[in-house]
Amino acid sequence: MPPSRTFPVTVHPFESPTPHACAYEVGLTNAKNALVFIGGLGDGPHTVPYPRAIAKHLETEPELSYSVFEFRLTSSFSGFGFARLADDVADISALVKYLRSIGKERVVLLGHSTGSQDCMEYTSPSHDLAPVEGYILQAPVCDRGAMSLEIGESKLDEGLRVAKELIASGRGHERMLPKNLPPSFSTTPISASRWYALGATEYV
Repeated sequence: MPPSRTFPVTVHPFESPTPHACAYEVGLTNAKNALVFIGGLGDGPHTVPYPRAIAKHLETEPELSYSVFEFRLTSSFSGFGFARLADDVADISALVKYLRSIGKERVVLLGHSTGSQDCMEYTSPSHDLAPVEGYILQAPVCDRGAMSLEIGESKLDEGLRVAKELIASGRGHERMLPKNLPPSFSTTPISASRWYALGATEYV
């Protein structure tokens, strides 16, 4: 995909568990409502182009009064390897609280790919999170399915057995060795606990 052209954003610093957090707003500058984009594995602010296309279209329907926000999660870019869904939803909740504080009336979360898991986690009653008005799951995926397509079920399960053993011995925070990962994951540091959460069919 060719590089994007330059585009303007409004930067919103806000208090969050992730230090120096900022959200980036595109679209209508006086919108009453917010659509918050949550990317997938390896994504971060502005790595996925279609949120800007959504914002551009929303400018043509000002009666909806929505702008689009992106922001950096604990798990953004290569941070996903040692982050948890609980970390992400804490970051999201902090942004939602900020958006309410500046007068946004409706907040909708748009999860892309693995970002859809964050949306699902956000609905869990086990968290005390700022409420939102809705969720959109765009291209929700099964990470295990993608991994098994790359290296096969047997090799995937072999790596997951290694992760499970590390977790059972209290070493779930340790990094998985590249030899136990698909090539597409081998250059990103990822803990045993995170790898097991992404690929296993059961919890430990």
